Parts: sequence; C-alpha cells; structure tokens
Amino acid sequence: HSRADARLEGLSGLDSFVPFFKACKLSLWWLPDVNNMCRIRALEIGTKYTHGEAVGAGRPGGLNLGFQIEQDGRDAPVKLMDARKGEKNENVNFIVVPSPFYESAYRFEAACHKNYFLAFQPPTHFRMVKASGAALLANAVLDFTLVNF
Repeated sequence: HSRADARLEGLSGLDSFVPFFKACKLSLWWLPDVNNMCRIRALEIGTKYTHGEAVGAGRPGGLNLGFQIEQDGRDAPVKLMDARKGEKNENVNFIVVPSPFYESAYRFEAACHKNYFLAFQPPTHFRMVKASGAALLANAVLDFTLVNF
C-alpha cells in the first residue's frame, strides 16, 4: 500500500491520511532480559493465535518486525513474524541504541547480529543492513524518532 491508496476522498491535508497512519502504527514491546531490548510490533493486526482480534498496545502477541540474516549476507529483508508471549525468537529482538548523529533519535540493532541495523530504504523497503563505521547503503535511513501516540 501507499499513501495514495489510503487517502480519504473529499478531505485535504493530514486528515486525508488518517487511515494510512493508523495502519502504519508500530509499537515497542520492551523485553526484561536485556537492557534496551525490544520487539517492534505492528498494531491493530490480528493473527490466528489472537483469533483474528487486533492486538493493541500493552497486550502480548501479534506480529513483529523480524528478519533472517544469513552468515554471509550483507543485508536481509524485514518481514512480519508471529511471536507469542514467552516465545524465544531471537529474529524479532532489537537493541535500541542512541543515534550517533541526531539528538533524540535511535537505531535498532539486531540483538543476535552485532552491527546489523533496521534501515528504511526509500520509497518502500525495510531491511536489516550491516553498518560498521561509515559503510552504509546509499539512501538508507538508520536513525528513527519515537512518537508517543
């Protein structure tokens, strides 16, 4: 989907994008095992384990951003993966670290693969990219700000 697909007819400005932004909400699910470890969940999506009921903030389960990094892979696609409460799945765990470049911005490092970070590659892709030193993919966005909604 794109913003154009989600736009409400007859409205202008930000009001026309309300459905798009509602569908794109992500939340952090903090894990108690390691300091700053979290899962990034897609809100308002139901799964077979929730019997189709949407999983809201503060409830376990739902779909999380996940990845499968190969031993020799430079980057890996990000996909939605099911992770139930108490389930051990290292491919959905991130360590939140401060951005080295932007105040109040953060990076999401794969908990099980050092130096692999969540990256947005415009216009539509999320990937896990290897970022050591200054070596980055062109146009990759690694620094994100958090919004309390």
